[in-house]
Amino acid sequence: MTSNEGFFARKQAAAVLKHGILSRYPTIFASMAGRGEAEVVLYDAYAGPGKYEDGSPGSPLLLVETAIRTASFRKVRLCFSEEDIDNHTKLQRTLTEAVGSDVEWEAMCGPVEQWAGAFVREAGEAPMFTFLDPFGVGLGYDVLTKTFLGRPAQLKTEVLMNINVESVQRIGGRLQEIDSGSSNRAGVEATLERVDRFLGDTWWRDEFRRVRDTSSAAAAARQVVDEFCRRIGAETGFSAFQLPIRRRPNHSPHFILTLFYRHPLAPWKFNDSASTANEDWRRACMEEDLEKRLDAIPLTPSLFSDDAEAEELLRRARLSEWESEERQRAVAWVDSISLNIEQLLGERGFVNLGESILDVYGATLGLARELHVRKAWDQLSERGVASPRDKGLSTLAHGTVRLIAPG
Repeated sequence: MTSNEGFFARKQAAAVLKHGILSRYPTIFASMAGRGEAEVVLYDAYAGPGKYEDGSPGSPLLLVETAIRTASFRKVRLCFSEEDIDNHTKLQRTLTEAVGSDVEWEAMCGPVEQWAGAFVREAGEAPMFTFLDPFGVGLGYDVLTKTFLGRPAQLKTEVLMNINVESVQRIGGRLQEIDSGSSNRAGVEATLERVDRFLGDTWWRDEFRRVRDTSSAAAAARQVVDEFCRRIGAETGFSAFQLPIRRRPNHSPHFILTLFYRHPLAPWKFNDSASTANEDWRRACMEEDLEKRLDAIPLTPSLFSDDAEAEELLRRARLSEWESEERQRAVAWVDSISLNIEQLLGERGFVNLGESILDVYGATLGLARELHVRKAWDQLSERGVASPRDKGLSTLAHGTVRLIAPG
C-alpha cells in the first residue's frame, strides 16, 4: 500500500495478531524496562486516526491502555506522529476523549522523518519503545538504524516494526521488467529505488533474483527481510525476533512483525505475547469462517425453533471443535519442544534456556510459550532424561536444563 485511504474503515483479520501484541508487550516493556527509571516513552510513529471507523481501537489507543494499566507504578509518556492532516485531527480528538489527566501525551502532524529525531532527543535517557507500521516501504533505512536504533547502547531501547513483506515481493517482481529491457525502465527504477531506500542499498536486488530464480517471489521476499534484519544487527547490535503475520492460515506472510531488541529477556517475553496473540488470531479466523459458513448454509426452521437457535447450536459446536484443535496443538508443541531439548542435551549436556530460545522452540516459536516449555522440561525430568525444573524461577529464561547421565 502507498496510501492509507480506506485502511482504517475496519480492522482486518491480520490486524488481530498485530494488535494482540500491542495490547500485551508494551505493558511488559514498561513494567520491566521502567524499573528504577523516572519514566518510559512509548512512540507510535504512524498513528493514524487512533481507532477504526467501527470504533475498535487502533495502535494509539492500545498504547493508551498500557499507560493507564501501568499508571499506578510507572510513569509512561506517549508520543504520536501522523502525516495525514485529517487523520491527525481525528487522532487528537480520539486521544483527548480517551486519555485522562494522569497520562502525558503528545501528537504531532507530519512525516516520521520530521519528528523522529525530536522525540528521540526528548526521551533523553528514558527507556523507549517505538512502534513502526509504515505503509509499504515508506520508512528510510537511516531513520531506523541511526535514529531509533542509534541511541547509546546503555539506554533501554526496543523497536517493533511491521515489515510489509508483500510490498517487497510485489516490487521485487518488477526486477524482471528491468532484466527484460522494459521500455519503462525509468518508471520501474523509481519504484525499485523506494525499496533501496527502505532496505539501505541495492544489495537486495541480486538477493531477490537469486532466490526467485530457484524458488518463488514470496521466498525471495522472505530471504530479503531475513538479510535486512541480519544487516541491521551487524550495524546496530540489535537482534531481531521475526513474527509472520498472515491474512489466513497457510497463506504466505503479509507482514513480518519484527522486534529489534538487546536485552536477553526480551525475546522470551515477546514470544509469550506472540503466542497468546496468535491464539486470538486463530480464533478470529475460525469465527470469520463460521460466519461465511452460516451465510452459505440454508437453515431449516422445521428442525429448530428459529434460525437464531440453529445458529447458536452451530456456533457452540464449532467453538467446541476449535477448543479441541487448540488442545491438540498444545500437545504437539510440547512434544516438539521436548524433542528439541533432548537433542540439545545430547549434544551439549546442558541447555541454557536464556541463550537458546530459537533452538528450544524451533518451529513452535511464536506459537508455543513458556507454559509449554515448562511441560516439556517436566516430561523430560519425569522420564529421567533431564534435571528437575526449579519451580521458583520467575522466568525460564533464567533456567538451565541438565542431562542426567544413564545409571
